[in-house]
Amino acid sequence: MQGRILILDDNPGLHERLVARGLEVDAAANADEAFRLAGQAAYDAVLVNPRIPVPGGQGPIGWMRERAPDTLILAISASGAADEVRSAIRQGAFDVLPGQWESDDLFLRRIEQALAYKQLRNDRDRLQESLQSKDRELADRLGQLELAHSILQAQAVAIQMDLSRAMRIQRGLLPRTTPRADRISAAAAYHPMAKVGGDLYDVFPLDDKRVGCFIADTSGHGISSAMLTVFLKHAIQSVTCAGGGMARLPGEMLRELNRTILSEAFSEGLFVSMTCLVLDVEMFSAAYSSAGHRPLFVRRNDGSLERLHRPAPVLGVNPFVAYSDGEIVLEPGELIVFHTDGITEARNVEGDSFGEERLVEAIRGAEPHADTIVAAVEQARDAFRQGAPRVDDATLLVLGMEPQRAPLWIPDEPAPQPAAGGPQSVKVLTAYQNGHRFIALSGTGSWRESQQVFDLCRQPGVQSITLDLLECTHLDSTFLGVLHNIATTLSDASGIRFEIQNVPRELLKTMSELGLIGVLMHFRPKAVPLPADMAPVEGGAPAGEELGRLLLWAHEALVEADPRNADRFAAVLQVLHDQACGASRNAQRTHAS
Repeated sequence: MQGRILILDDNPGLHERLVARGLEVDAAANADEAFRLAGQAAYDAVLVNPRIPVPGGQGPIGWMRERAPDTLILAISASGAADEVRSAIRQGAFDVLPGQWESDDLFLRRIEQALAYKQLRNDRDRLQESLQSKDRELADRLGQLELAHSILQAQAVAIQMDLSRAMRIQRGLLPRTTPRADRISAAAAYHPMAKVGGDLYDVFPLDDKRVGCFIADTSGHGISSAMLTVFLKHAIQSVTCAGGGMARLPGEMLRELNRTILSEAFSEGLFVSMTCLVLDVEMFSAAYSSAGHRPLFVRRNDGSLERLHRPAPVLGVNPFVAYSDGEIVLEPGELIVFHTDGITEARNVEGDSFGEERLVEAIRGAEPHADTIVAAVEQARDAFRQGAPRVDDATLLVLGMEPQRAPLWIPDEPAPQPAAGGPQSVKVLTAYQNGHRFIALSGTGSWRESQQVFDLCRQPGVQSITLDLLECTHLDSTFLGVLHNIATTLSDASGIRFEIQNVPRELLKTMSELGLIGVLMHFRPKAVPLPADMAPVEGGAPAGEELGRLLLWAHEALVEADPRNADRFAAVLQVLHDQACGASRNAQRTHAS
């Protein structure tokens, strides 16, 4: 039996008998002694004689419970009468032991049961405290992960914005008109695997009689390949402008491009496959050369197809390669087809490749015009792929020996996609009526929506604001911090009435746990109906340093609302402070330079 026992009784025999059984026991003959001992040690149980006098006329059981609330009280009843037992239980005794017992074993068993119960209760309390500690730790970790998710989400948005700008820049490299459209036609299909890609083509005038044309495929995909296409475009312009245009043959031009690429010391693995062609639009004769690129196809007026290929290494690998030239003589109405490997290597859902044979069939089966051949190949590829994702950039270019029938195809910008990881159903709605701004949030509110709500609250002319959260499922820590700033600054600084209504129970719980009293004080108990003309809010998402300042401002507001939040967001605030200091130093260096 384990446990420490205090006896409040003037009978020394009880103390002696328990000590004799090996128990750790202290004894007090009066209340003052019991009070002194209880202040010096923690006891698991106290054996109390209900007839011992205590100060104030209070019974010893109640008196002991006030001074040792976590200790079990075992009353010792001299008579064992039912009334005395009931009275002891009502006063808070855990058990009532008879003052006279027939055997020590029976008496000790009752004490042992009480001590075992106390041990179980102690274990339960420790477990509960441990669980609460784990819950707090988990909540802190979740808060940090939530903020990290917000930061990553913001960075993803910024990256997508940069990619969209890069996409517009890269598509600006492509031709928008056909030179000498009175004599030749051009049509193209251009499909980068992502927003930007590594394919490039151009059709451009060299002089009144000659037109230059090329198609290129840089190694890899994405940003690095796209940057290489920008370099390639300017390198080709430099080569073609040197010496009075493209007077040199295409093979010589490829040799100079090869030297230029190698001289730039790009990292290993960056190279370019390319086919160049110079066309005399009066004579319909052409010279062409290739650097590791796919073959050309010439569709003759009799429907036959010629495959033209001049094997040679790609650009950017060997500085000593000599690129040879070939010649083509064409008739009016005949066509030349260029393509990158993404056309023939397109795959279907079974993993099969589209292949050169299907490309040839599509070219042969189409009406003999540049635009109809492009349309036929596109239709054949789409039907073959059956919706399978693209595995490479794909470009098709067709030159026709006939006047342009339709404007040269200009690549459409893909429809904007939601940011990776961003919630699809988040929406901020608003309406304005007679100085009252209504705002409603649906879905999960993050840093993006917090900026939109904050901007709406700061618009001039607003006298009162109602924020409705009926359809809101979650608010991240940034939104909660911004909400605290709105609630505590609008009324104080501007005299604007700010109210929040229809707050879900889980959000109320989160606000309470974070100590957002300033927000809770603005709840409207009876919701007002929202106007019928609520409209979605567009834009307003911060980026870069502005986003960093928003995140720091919001989380400092959470600490201001309740200093206990400082520990929860300590790691996050340190990162945000470091980023802010770094941005400040960069700005100072830029200003100094």
